[in-house]
Amino acid sequence: MPKLIGSESLAVASLFLDSKYLSVADFYPRGFAAAPPSIDVECEVAEQVLIAVKTFRELGAQIIYPYHLAYPREFLELEHPPLFLSCLGDLRVLSAPEKVAIVGSRELSSRCERWMEHELTRFLRANDNVVIISGGARGADQAAHLAAIRAQRPTVVFLPSGLNEVFPRDLASWIDPILKAGGLIISAYRAGDKIRNFRFEGRNRLIAALSQMVFVTEASRRSGSIMTARLAIELGRDLCVLPSFPGELVGQGTLDLMINGAEPIRDAEDLQMAMSRATNRTSRTCDPLMPGAAQTPGRCQSEETIREPHRDVRGQLAFSRSAFGDDVENVVRDN
Repeated sequence: MPKLIGSESLAVASLFLDSKYLSVADFYPRGFAAAPPSIDVECEVAEQVLIAVKTFRELGAQIIYPYHLAYPREFLELEHPPLFLSCLGDLRVLSAPEKVAIVGSRELSSRCERWMEHELTRFLRANDNVVIISGGARGADQAAHLAAIRAQRPTVVFLPSGLNEVFPRDLASWIDPILKAGGLIISAYRAGDKIRNFRFEGRNRLIAALSQMVFVTEASRRSGSIMTARLAIELGRDLCVLPSFPGELVGQGTLDLMINGAEPIRDAEDLQMAMSRATNRTSRTCDPLMPGAAQTPGRCQSEETIREPHRDVRGQLAFSRSAFGDDVENVVRDN
């Protein structure tokens, strides 16, 4: 039985093995004198790993894994941190001091589009440390990425598919401008993996986890953006929304979030203040060498932070995880 040696090989092997075979603990650094991590696998798996590694290298992708120098410490707070991430672009943006996830409707209203074009761009030009995180979907996601490109600020795109199957397809033309602005394209899947229903929740969880704050610009009640908001609350991230007019169906979800405690954002100044508060609240860092299995979401937050009034919308928004299945179906249907 062949042996795979090294963290990169183990990370790629996780794409082909059942989750019970590998965990974060397998990547935990054990000192310079220790032998590199290894695992015995079937010949078929070893061959698949070699082919996959070659494919990622041909794409110019970098592979990161738990305890890699560029691996986000925020992911170690997750119950099941990703064991593999393939990346195109500048890995330094993953450790940017201020990261905001922006999500919203795929059928973006002209009102919201104008707001993002002016206020979001203005916010980015006034804040050199901020990185935008989103999922590359048409509508609000792409409007957020476009604002970053216009301001020559880095933006991070999390794909719900492999690097060779960019989704949506028109996002392929965005890759060069995003990389030239210092941004990053990330996938947690094999290079040729197409979108699947279950991948949207996983992608959205990583978007929420990497950010200090999630900003929902416009969302209906049954949408992937509401799924991301639920995940943000579950992970203890700050949540803010762009208020919608009550008569607009596309914004009913954001109004629901605001009524239940999410912070309303009026302009670039509001967004800047919200970002500052979120960054200050999460400035207490985790031990980067602590295995994720020994942590729970929000572990790095103090009791004082968790109980702070107004911002702690987790207790006010009683979202049930049973709703995730419906959310995922809606996301796929709407794309």
